Amino acid sequence: MSGASRSNCHDCGGIIDQLKVRENIREFKPGIIEGIKYNVYSYSDPDTVIRFYIGQGKGNRCSKHMADQSESVKVKKIEELHRNHKNLLIELLRYGLTESEASLLEAISIDFIGLDNLTNKVRGLHRRFYGRTFVEDNIHKYAAEDVIIKDDKVIVISIGESYNSRMSEEELYEYSR
Repeated sequence: MSGASRSNCHDCGGIIDQLKVRENIREFKPGIIEGIKYNVYSYSDPDTVIRFYIGQGKGNRCSKHMADQSESVKVKKIEELHRNHKNLLIELLRYGLTESEASLLEAISIDFIGLDNLTNKVRGLHRRFYGRTFVEDNIHKYAAEDVIIKDDKVIVISIGESYNSRMSEEELYEYSR
């Protein structure tokens, strides 16, 4: 593991903060797995240390994507690093978590970095209800008055997660047509 950034974890007795893997999928030993419990991890390019994927899981989940044979953008990025003789940098952002804490932290991390800057397909757990929003959106959501529809000839169009309070009338029109 030459060139890997390392730091020792006194709770689990192993090196877990950052690993470089690709050719040899490295796995944590059982004692380490017990110590790190659920965790949130990121994948980065080793030269830029720019994160391109955020995940969560337990055990050896953070290294399982190396065996992924799908056509996903994440896998293509890992393969590109490998072709260029670079080892993927895996960083544990937090460990020793419960499953619900890991799910929440994964979603927060994805929201903070921005889905457009990552290869993740979704924003994570509870994204529709508690995810990243503008303050105005929450005001609209929780202070909205009930609508009384007096005519039964009404069409309601939902644009779901695409909506935010900063959209122009033109943007609202384009999303709803």
